[in-house]
Amino acid sequence: MNDMVNTLKNINNIPTEPKPKYEESERIKAFIITMYNDSYSSFLSRVCANTIEDTGSMMDYCFFPATTPNTVERDLKKISYIKDAHKLPWTWPTNDSENDYDLKTGLYKSAYRANDQRKVIACMVSHMRAWQMCIDLNQPIIILEHDSKMLRKFRWYDIKNDFTGGILGINVAAPNSTRKSFIFNQRLIENKAIQPPPFVDDVGDLPRPQGLAGNSAYIIKPWAARALLDKISEIGMWPNDALMCKQLFPWMQVMWSPYTHFQQFTKSTTTQ
Repeated sequence: MNDMVNTLKNINNIPTEPKPKYEESERIKAFIITMYNDSYSSFLSRVCANTIEDTGSMMDYCFFPATTPNTVERDLKKISYIKDAHKLPWTWPTNDSENDYDLKTGLYKSAYRANDQRKVIACMVSHMRAWQMCIDLNQPIIILEHDSKMLRKFRWYDIKNDFTGGILGINVAAPNSTRKSFIFNQRLIENKAIQPPPFVDDVGDLPRPQGLAGNSAYIIKPWAARALLDKISEIGMWPNDALMCKQLFPWMQVMWSPYTHFQQFTKSTTTQ
């Protein structure tokens, strides 16, 4: 009997594992922008999802149907935050003859090298709809373009206290996706922390928008999503990576140690 009592005492005195500083259930929603009727885009999206699972990243992901040139007007009507969003003008140059300074922002606008400018517009509308989703959910979300891939495990609780801005870029600054990527990376590692996007241009250069690395993977908060859509109501629609710049939104931030990269050997479905 005494042995049994002692055994029970010992069991009750067994030290418990320290509680983690986070809840395993604390996850973040991720939206992978996918062209449903395009087998190439669907394949890339599936690879992206596989890397989320393979790295054990704490995301609840789903495939988010991309806007196409044929659905731009219909999809703009889904942007409930902006009244009559389908009437918004596209105010970014579509050819080099329209390149010029924007009087409202002081930024220099130059046309994108794309075979079909309608795809550039459709890409922007896809991101706008994702911003509307962020507002509707009223919580931070991750937006991933279909050719993204995870490099390492993502855990929201690792960064949320240091992520004090409204948008956080989590992608690698690669030569074929980020302007002056070498300078971008060089200035990032000077301060190993979550920080504002670095300036990559020199004094005297044209004042071009400077923002995230590639703009294909980022976290956005609801108040920031509203700020982006408010700015569109003011200046019109621009390409998403031009609109999302530090000159217009100084509270944007980037990771010095990225979580995502683009999948190698992929072609752009926007510019080609």
